[in-house]
Amino acid sequence: MCACDVVCFLMIYRICIDSVCFVFMFQGRQVINASVKFTMEQLNAQNTKMRPGGFYTPLHCKSQHKIAILIPYRNRYEHLLLFLHYMLPVFIRQNLEFRLYTIEQTGECPFNRGMLFNVGVLEASKDNDWGCYCFHDVDLMLEDDRSLYTCPEKGPRALAISMDKWNYKIVHPYRFGGIVVMSKEQYVDINGFSNLYWGWGKEDDDLLARVEMMGMTADRADKTFARYTMARKDHVQGPGNPIRYKLVRDATYRIAVDGLNTTVYKVLSRTDNPLYTHITVALGDTRNQIPSAFTQH
Repeated sequence: MCACDVVCFLMIYRICIDSVCFVFMFQGRQVINASVKFTMEQLNAQNTKMRPGGFYTPLHCKSQHKIAILIPYRNRYEHLLLFLHYMLPVFIRQNLEFRLYTIEQTGECPFNRGMLFNVGVLEASKDNDWGCYCFHDVDLMLEDDRSLYTCPEKGPRALAISMDKWNYKIVHPYRFGGIVVMSKEQYVDINGFSNLYWGWGKEDDDLLARVEMMGMTADRADKTFARYTMARKDHVQGPGNPIRYKLVRDATYRIAVDGLNTTVYKVLSRTDNPLYTHITVALGDTRNQIPSAFTQH
């Protein structure tokens, strides 16, 4: 190869790298087998394009979507393996620049999904200037990759529209849980999730109330493609938050004093695994910090 050929090759390669990703490599509908078993070693071998810490960026074009994918986590290793097997290829085919985080709650307190998402945003923002965040339950796997995980062009977007658990019927037409994508600016404007939902239920309704309070219109994915298989159809839910209905009723009163700006936690460990970044945290206990004025309307 002569010198001019080398120069031409480098110029073409540079143009390819600088070009914006437009084409999605859709596979379409896929069947999710939630009973299949994988090992982490198998998954590592299948996903050689991933960089340490679960980071990926397209090789031959520049992604238009920089997204941190956040998973609240506790005692869900088998579900995590399923998620990695089925969902990493989806994110890659959609030409996302992404990093996958699992945020694990330690201790004996009831699970606090919302606060773990706030922790995820705060920790992920130390790694990159993400354009948006995806708040994703570990047990939901997309059946059709034509439902996009791209950063929202409108309001915050709910993705988990229909599930096999409900025979793909729209049981809750205003459901805003399971999986939500929103821009960094949108998340800051609503002050993130509430930190007060210890135990199962209603933190997603609280989030929707915050979105609407700030004048945003919640968007929802196309139900034709936004179909999900749930890995834990037989899973027994943990204890519900006994004051969850009072909390969600008063969600908009707390927006300035309960959320991202009041999240207290301690990082106990951080591990950059080949396919994901795992962060274990001790959460600050907010159960005694619920202002009585907000629960007496």
